[in-house]
Amino acid sequence: MNQVYIKNLAMIITDKCNLNCEHCMRGPSGNTHMDEQIINASLEQICKIDTLLIDGGEPSMAFLPLYHLLKYVETHNINIDKLITLINGTFYSHDFLELLEGFEYQGINTSFHISSDDYHTKEIKERDMLKEYKKNLIKYRKNDMYSGMRMLHKDSKLFREGNAVNLDESLTMDIIPSKVYLTYINEDGEFNKNGLCTIGPMITINQEGIITEYQASYENQRNKYNYGNVLTDSIEEVCLQRGRVLKPVKFKEQCIKELKKYQ
Repeated sequence: MNQVYIKNLAMIITDKCNLNCEHCMRGPSGNTHMDEQIINASLEQICKIDTLLIDGGEPSMAFLPLYHLLKYVETHNINIDKLITLINGTFYSHDFLELLEGFEYQGINTSFHISSDDYHTKEIKERDMLKEYKKNLIKYRKNDMYSGMRMLHKDSKLFREGNAVNLDESLTMDIIPSKVYLTYINEDGEFNKNGLCTIGPMITINQEGIITEYQASYENQRNKYNYGNVLTDSIEEVCLQRGRVLKPVKFKEQCIKELKKYQ
């Protein structure tokens, strides 16, 4: 399989979570972590990533997958500009922070965000975790890698996935499958079909190795939005089947347009 350059790669390293928020697009918590074989099969196909997003479930509950992932990146010298992790902040994990801090020393811009919205707050209150949560936020905010709260805009509609299927329909909308674009660039930065395959704007690989939609539920990632699996399939070939090959300038324009639509 040829190695590719991915503009934005989301890796869902676990479906395990200590919360069950009513708006969660993923759905009920499971107990599956991304194993080392899937991590290796994913990253051995990639030579460069602009932004690597580590998500879950709750990533801070998946120490071993995170360790194996970061170790592979380091030992195989995968070029990454940014590493971002999303957590819920309900418990303080020294091991999680220590892993990220060790990785930050490699010169990669490393940060974590804490998800926060009315749905999270409601779930935290119902589980009688609010006092501990507030203590954890104070500690997390003192860390240099803390990059703020990831807020849900009050007027935003949620995708009708996972637990959100049970919300009032006025609050949700059908998922919009992401578009995929590819370009091939040689060492001179020119379009050449024998050059490096660059894929954007974002590819998602879940805890089972499935190449899928970031915003989909675990169930729909396995079925409706299952585009292939890194254990058996080439990321490049999967994206060629779904996407369009463009020249570099048009590729950049379309990736920016697609990201703005999602934001």
